[in-house]
Amino acid sequence: MSKQSLPARIARRLRSALNLPSPAILMYHRIADERFDPWALAVRKENFAGQLAWLKTHRVPLGLAEMVELQRRRKLPPKAVAITFDDGYSCNARVAAPLLAEHKIPATMFLTTGPIVEGKEFWWDELERIVLAVEASEMALELPRGTRTLALGEKRPDDRTWTPGHSPRTPRQKAYHEAWSALKPLKSGEQQSILEGLRSTHDLSPGPRETHRPMTKVEVRSLETCGIEVGAHSLTHTSLPDRTNEEKRQEIGGSRDRCAALTGKVPRTFAYPYGDLDDESAAIVEAFDFDCACTTLEGSVSNDDRYRLPRIQVRDWGPEQLRAALAGR
Repeated sequence: MSKQSLPARIARRLRSALNLPSPAILMYHRIADERFDPWALAVRKENFAGQLAWLKTHRVPLGLAEMVELQRRRKLPPKAVAITFDDGYSCNARVAAPLLAEHKIPATMFLTTGPIVEGKEFWWDELERIVLAVEASEMALELPRGTRTLALGEKRPDDRTWTPGHSPRTPRQKAYHEAWSALKPLKSGEQQSILEGLRSTHDLSPGPRETHRPMTKVEVRSLETCGIEVGAHSLTHTSLPDRTNEEKRQEIGGSRDRCAALTGKVPRTFAYPYGDLDDESAAIVEAFDFDCACTTLEGSVSNDDRYRLPRIQVRDWGPEQLRAALAGR
């Protein structure tokens, strides 16, 4: 049950009915022109620049930690908006950060520190690369509970085109979705073992693609010059409710410590990988003295639970589509 007070809920509904603005946290992942994008994680550079220009004119951009503090003091402007990025893709540093600095808009970038330290693609991107590159017509996943054989079929030109919100259309897209669902609950070590086995079996290079790689340590350190705060996003981007208490503590506390080692500053904010959380995970985040934590639940900032903050996922929109998405929020 929400901890939001009855007057707050009434105020939120009234603002929505009257189409009045409410404070909101925006969620981004990649600034890229990406055709294989089933979860709408990519926003093209030109659209991101247009969104920033609109936000600077029509909203009150704040840092996430500042937003949470003003909310605690009941002084948060209705037009307040905070920008966040999940995962730690290199395009966040190379493309997004300079644009944010140009518009003088603060942002928080939540880093999954394992891939950054190791220089590997995120597991879901590596899986996509393998499924689309394999020459064979089928692929065997060596899962902890046994082998699962995926039908890939022949390569098709449209394998590489997956529009956000659409169901998988080609056999390889369906195989990717099935493999993603099978690997997501596993521990990072199990995921990496499976991916390494696939690369070895099908003679594929382990090197990350420039278009999909995470930030380097140098790129992480460059964020501060652009007014970017770094937040923690776990060590390995694991689904926390699937982990034991000790594993949760390692993922949450370990990512805090690695972010501090990378930047020289202890991160104040956290984002749950995939938006997955349970009461135990939220309690651990609070115990590690984070100021707040973000989910992927859609909504405006209108409740008192700073460890379950909702966000609005921004898609590859023009300014008018962003305005419509924020209307009444």
